[in-house]
Amino acid sequence: MVHSLEYPKKKSTTLNRYNSRGTYDLSTIHTIVNSTNVLHVSFPAGPDDPFPAILPMIGALGSFKFPSAGLDEPLDCYLHGYVSARLVRLANASDKGLPVSIAATKVDGLVLSLTPNSHSYNYRSAVLQGYAKPVETDTEKIFAMELITNKVVPQRWQHTRTPPDKVEMTSTVILRVSIEAGSGKVRHGEPHDDAKDLSQPDLVDNIWTGVLPLYETLDIPIPAPTNKVKEVPQYIADYVAQSNDRSRTQARDAAKDFMPKPRRESGARADTRPAFARPPGAPAAAPRATVPSSYDEDDYDFDESPPPRSTPRKHAKARPNKSKNSPAPSPAADIDRRRRRRSERRPSETPVKDRAKYSSGSSNDSGSHLLSTDALAKLNAYNEGEKYLQQKQKKQHVNEKQYKNLRAPVDTTEQQRQRRKRKRNRNVSGAILEEGRGAVKHTRHKSHYYDDKGYEVRKHKGRADQGRGNKSRKWWWILGAILVVALIVIIAVAVAVSHKSNKKSGSESSGSATTNDSGNTPTNQCDSSDVPASAKGNPYTDSSLWADSTDFNCTYTAETVGGLSIMGLDSSWDDTSQANDNVPPLNQAWQYGKMPVRGVNVGGWLSIEPFITPSLFNYPASANVVDEYTLSSHLNSSATRVIESHYATFITKQTFEDIKNAGLDHVRIPYPYWLVQTYPGDPYIKGVGWRYLLRAIEYCRQNGLRVNLDLHAVPGSQNGWTHSGRLGSINWIVGTDGATNAQRSLDIHKQLSTFFAQPRYKNVVTIYGLVNEPKMIIIPQDSVLSWNKQAIAIIRGNGLTAPHITFADGFLALSDWQAQFQGVDSKLILDTHQYQIFNTGQLNLSHVEKIKLACTGWTSLMVGSNNPQTGWGPTLDGEWSQADTDCAPDLNNVGVGSRWAGTLDLSSLPNQGQSVLTPSCPTAPQCDCAPANDPASSYSSQYKQFLKMYAEAQMHSFEQAWGWFYWTWKTEAAVQWSWMLGLQAGILPDKAFNPDFDCSQDIPDFDAQGLSEGI
Repeated sequence: MVHSLEYPKKKSTTLNRYNSRGTYDLSTIHTIVNSTNVLHVSFPAGPDDPFPAILPMIGALGSFKFPSAGLDEPLDCYLHGYVSARLVRLANASDKGLPVSIAATKVDGLVLSLTPNSHSYNYRSAVLQGYAKPVETDTEKIFAMELITNKVVPQRWQHTRTPPDKVEMTSTVILRVSIEAGSGKVRHGEPHDDAKDLSQPDLVDNIWTGVLPLYETLDIPIPAPTNKVKEVPQYIADYVAQSNDRSRTQARDAAKDFMPKPRRESGARADTRPAFARPPGAPAAAPRATVPSSYDEDDYDFDESPPPRSTPRKHAKARPNKSKNSPAPSPAADIDRRRRRRSERRPSETPVKDRAKYSSGSSNDSGSHLLSTDALAKLNAYNEGEKYLQQKQKKQHVNEKQYKNLRAPVDTTEQQRQRRKRKRNRNVSGAILEEGRGAVKHTRHKSHYYDDKGYEVRKHKGRADQGRGNKSRKWWWILGAILVVALIVIIAVAVAVSHKSNKKSGSESSGSATTNDSGNTPTNQCDSSDVPASAKGNPYTDSSLWADSTDFNCTYTAETVGGLSIMGLDSSWDDTSQANDNVPPLNQAWQYGKMPVRGVNVGGWLSIEPFITPSLFNYPASANVVDEYTLSSHLNSSATRVIESHYATFITKQTFEDIKNAGLDHVRIPYPYWLVQTYPGDPYIKGVGWRYLLRAIEYCRQNGLRVNLDLHAVPGSQNGWTHSGRLGSINWIVGTDGATNAQRSLDIHKQLSTFFAQPRYKNVVTIYGLVNEPKMIIIPQDSVLSWNKQAIAIIRGNGLTAPHITFADGFLALSDWQAQFQGVDSKLILDTHQYQIFNTGQLNLSHVEKIKLACTGWTSLMVGSNNPQTGWGPTLDGEWSQADTDCAPDLNNVGVGSRWAGTLDLSSLPNQGQSVLTPSCPTAPQCDCAPANDPASSYSSQYKQFLKMYAEAQMHSFEQAWGWFYWTWKTEAAVQWSWMLGLQAGILPDKAFNPDFDCSQDIPDFDAQGLSEGI
């Protein structure tokens, strides 16, 4: 349940007549104001004038302090004025600010009744009161000018000459109105005639009554005499069509009285609000016969996804390379943040004193989407005496009248944390019942047995058993003490030998990590005596063959869900863990779109990549070991041993504890299809990584980390790059076996979605990816979208309804997605991967320009995409890094060189793009990769400062949308691609949620500080 804020009721804003139509809800009032083209502003004209002045003005709501704030949060109103205007002069002369009232009204219809006295309007109106002061800084002024411009026509600021010149900046004054109070009023529906008039046939039979819908219409654009652009830009044409359609729907809906008048009842009543506004479990009202079946955008849950929209636009403009198109740097971000309502901001970010003046109501929708009058009226009715709210208040101990109490942290006392973990036999979403597998029942092993669904249940001893156990327990204690002493001796000897060996070798550490995580040594302590002969020799079900048994349940079971083994899992789980104090524990919902994701990938682990673990690819060029396909082929019979050793040591339990301690809250786990299934001709080791994937999810659970499951490689390869498993041609959807492999990947999603629909994963697997980086500049766009729809239907049909689903941008410009793939599912996220280093036009930027591009261009890009009015909708950056060169060895494929040094030779590789044989660094042609690949210990203080600011600028940008996942947590040597190594080097913030730099701060002149642009 989301709590919405309300303005305090003051004498001047409290409604008296027809107060049931009134509202004090911030979201409702702000939506009305921001949808009104002209605001009427009244203010005291001066001591010598008895009459208040009133002016029509243009303005917009926003927050410079918190630019990602939605319309359901406290905002300022920015008004556009002229330097010599009376209002400006009076505001300048006031210390506190000039008191002003702002009125906004939208008329939706003319209501014609039987008598003139009963005639009315359908309308939405709002009044705000506050104190106006001129904006002092140019940065905030430009922010407000862009805000106001884009309110007139979305994206207009980006398509005009900006920023304003000196004369324009001097003559224009922006007034910031700090809002103190507000109220709104909404009338909708048909005429309300008196009963005495309705009882007279001579009136009813002869006088037409009803509603004339009234709405603003934008006509065909008329070019100016000086216009040289032949066609109306698409963004203008789209706005005209969408605005007219929205206004028409608004007016027509307002004419229909869908909602019964609110009744004051003591008992629970059916909730007449639209679906997105109802709290969980609230009963919906029975639909009236008059409700049309046509689309009503207010019936969608905007906390989850954007509303369905038009048919996909075809033939979108494609990009020719991996890097994303970034717009020209803009001085400020597009602030139409209707999709991001970050009301869960940390208390340290939002001073309580700024919000204490607001009381809070409750609503499941705190979005800023333009609501219909029907939805607004329903929200108003719900504000009166909602029983559900009262019950929720008691449970959460929330004072709904004080904003600071609304923000009170969830009780996370040690006593609560130490409550007993819930233990339950897992019900598997009906999958086992459907598949009819239950052959292994009550398989016993030591003190465990499996129930009839194959899940481990701990045996409880009787009193006789306890007596025998007490006698034997002494011997176990003695034996344990002996083992501990022996272990201490072994460790001491090993450490001594290790120190001696290191001293003898004299090798100097470069700050890189090995494939062993924190010195982890895989061990197998499983007793495989209960493994039947039929399971012997299988690297998954024969536990004696496991490279590592740490935290695995060794008890044998043949049970599967979706055809995938549950072996290795325990029957209990605990979802009370919390990644840090700024985010909710797993058993409380994450408010996606309101609080940013701060996550990291564990790349190069289950999907192996040469530049992440080059030690696995240390073969002569003649061996042609360039990807996991050729690595597995080359290893042949030793592939299972070598690759499982990598699984067991590269990412371990300590990894996820370190991720939590770094202030991160999500983990994206890339995995390949061969964890699930292999096909004829595949050299990959099948299924072994599945067990490690499941263990990683449990480690995430233990640390309160939410999981983004990323299918990183599909049969046939979706892009022909090494991280898809096989370098070369694309054979997925397109190619000789494209159709077959497309179906195979759908079959894999069928298995996966069946498995992860189990209740145990509901709170921890919160994001589920379709396929990583399909190359839609080669694969037909319509074909990929068709496959996406089929995959989503399978996933949801198998009961995996809790997670959001990500789909890739496919290397198309983010702006191309605005009218595409809409209305498919209510919980979709557009996944984009932003890197400057794969674009030679951005690679050669100076250090300052790189940070500026992240702060302005990328912020504008993400904000525009995240806003359904200007882009697709919910947008997340699933991969990025702080590397400012593409110099990391094998990054661009094994042995092919870099764009930076002009040595990228792709001539012998199909489908890999164009070679770059001209240096692309800022000091070209003198470009050298050696400094970028040096140990971090050799970095200058200036370069470290740049790398940290560059990373934090990107974090700031991506957090203006749904958030980010850094690529990646660990590498063997590539420091600028590893969050773990970056922390050790001091080039990343100690806590991801507490960076030192954001884009509102000044960027130092690195060149003046002596930092060469050549590194």
